[in-house]
Amino acid sequence: MVLSRVAERVYWLTRYLERTENTARILRAYFLLHLDLPRESSLGWNIPLKVTSSDDSYNKRYKRLQEQQVIRYLISDLNNPNSLISSIHRARENVRTTREILPSELWELINELYSFSQEKVTDAVVRHGRYEYLEKVIGNCQQITGLFSSVMTRGITYQFVRMGRNLERADMTTRVIDIGASSLMPSSRESSPYDDLIWVSLLRSLNGFQMYRQSRSRKVEASSIIEFLILNKLFPRAVCTVYMK
Repeated sequence: MVLSRVAERVYWLTRYLERTENTARILRAYFLLHLDLPRESSLGWNIPLKVTSSDDSYNKRYKRLQEQQVIRYLISDLNNPNSLISSIHRARENVRTTREILPSELWELINELYSFSQEKVTDAVVRHGRYEYLEKVIGNCQQITGLFSSVMTRGITYQFVRMGRNLERADMTTRVIDIGASSLMPSSRESSPYDDLIWVSLLRSLNGFQMYRQSRSRKVEASSIIEFLILNKLFPRAVCTVYMK
């Protein structure tokens, strides 16, 4: 048996860890997308704000969508509850208060992630250090996820670990679908030569581009991507997998 307050902390621990990785993936994919697009493209920085549900709070504080300002808000601003640093901080606090029922190595790994994210955060604001910073954060989150999967018995505690992780994944996948569908598919909107690049970037933000191409030999199509992200039972970030045992 697990106390309800302990179960809640384990649940939110894995949600915050998954949110950290998801935010880093979105920013990495969007950063690479901007490098691929020509300078004359009008693509702004509102999409990562919308995907992370940070657009309303950002617009209340800032009048302009400036790249470094958006990056700083999504990575290092502790006043933004959806920022990467905020998620890591909350995950660490939940580990600290539940250490006795979690793998002993977890405290060391979460502290390593916390220290790195704090010490090197200025590297992420400027372009030349952003990719390496985000890669390191993603790698550390994957290491922690692997620790859960490889050493924990499949008891009640692990079920809360899995529940938090899968719900956060499904939430992020539906956000990506929603932003893609609302921004790129309205009938009154003229198609852009960059739409396919944006869809590919959204797939990459979920680490799904390679798996999509393996399962669908056809070219990149919005309806096919949406179907893949919702219904493909073999893709671990698809929405339907959150209900699978």
